[in-house]
Amino acid sequence: MVFNRKNFVNLIIAALLFTATYTQANAASYKIHTKNSVQTTQKKYANTTSQTTQNAVYTNRNSFAYGWSEERQNDTVKKIGTSLLSASKIPASRQVSFLVVQKDEVNAYTDQNNNVVVYRGILPYLEQEDELAFIIAHELGHVEQYHVIRGMFRSGILSVIASFIGSATKTGNLSGVAGNMAYKKFSRNDEFKADQRGIDFLVSCGYNPLASISVLYKIGTNYMDIWADHPSTEKRITKDYQYIQKNYPQYIEKGFNSSSYSNALSQIQAQIKK
Repeated sequence: MVFNRKNFVNLIIAALLFTATYTQANAASYKIHTKNSVQTTQKKYANTTSQTTQNAVYTNRNSFAYGWSEERQNDTVKKIGTSLLSASKIPASRQVSFLVVQKDEVNAYTDQNNNVVVYRGILPYLEQEDELAFIIAHELGHVEQYHVIRGMFRSGILSVIASFIGSATKTGNLSGVAGNMAYKKFSRNDEFKADQRGIDFLVSCGYNPLASISVLYKIGTNYMDIWADHPSTEKRITKDYQYIQKNYPQYIEKGFNSSSYSNALSQIQAQIKK
């Protein structure tokens, strides 16, 4: 393939068309990429769980959401989401919606239509309302910053450019890896920004922002950071902690009443020393 102005324009057009038809599969997501963390936690709570009523969430008895019906799950997520939405800079014209999906997957995400979706499978991990509020606030951070649309556009452009480079240089595999790494780097930055904006929203609504540390420590996992589409847990909670320490120091003194937050502090202190 010979590179010229006409080919370049065609590449851009192709990328835009690709973006327009991109699916929810690449929406900015809070999905947990686990090794054994979810399975371990499920075993931990296995002897303290029960399904109390039809359509009730299957959750541990220590969860503040224990025994909630599907209706209550949706009502609570919508109530918290609406409150946090008022603290953001998202215009009403973007019509953000909040809903709970009745799947036991540990996941939450926002899509290109500004739907903030929480899977019921994440509820057993939440001991306080502040933790659920952070999950929703984090996704609103993605919405406010247009991360889904930008991510779709970046991915489309990178895919087309990587394909072009591969055709021109006969090193398609290498260009594909380079393009994928570039996309992951952008994705990690988006996650940090969504965390920080989510923390801002929490404070504006009277929630304790240290809930972010607590919930991320509980459901996060560590991978080689360069390959992860989310930052490693240690780096992420450390960066969030430092953001809170700088902008909302009064909460550092106040602390957060959960064992996961206490355990996270040792990791944070070790990370800061590095």
